[in-house]
Amino acid sequence: MVDKHGPNCLHHAASRSSQRLINWLLEECIDPNLPDPDGWTALHWAAKRGNSEIIEGLKEAGAISSNENIYGRTPYMVAMYHHGPSLATGVLELDETVPSK
Repeated sequence: MVDKHGPNCLHHAASRSSQRLINWLLEECIDPNLPDPDGWTALHWAAKRGNSEIIEGLKEAGAISSNENIYGRTPYMVAMYHHGPSLATGVLELDETVPSK
């Protein structure tokens, strides 16, 4: 289910921090890695909103944190930009998307 601009229901739910809707959509087998036209996945949107519970749920459902949007930004980078290191490193975990020191 995609709207006329390209985002699907899961993107909208993640951008609005709607945990119940996200859980239901994931139970209905919506792929958490489907990008919108700009390459944003639900994990990018959850990282922008700063909701750690939704980020964790999406990752448990198979969301890949190394997906890049059309600007080359991963969900980790989005979280770091909008919320700083406490959210970015604490929730998205140190993985291949985190630049080494």
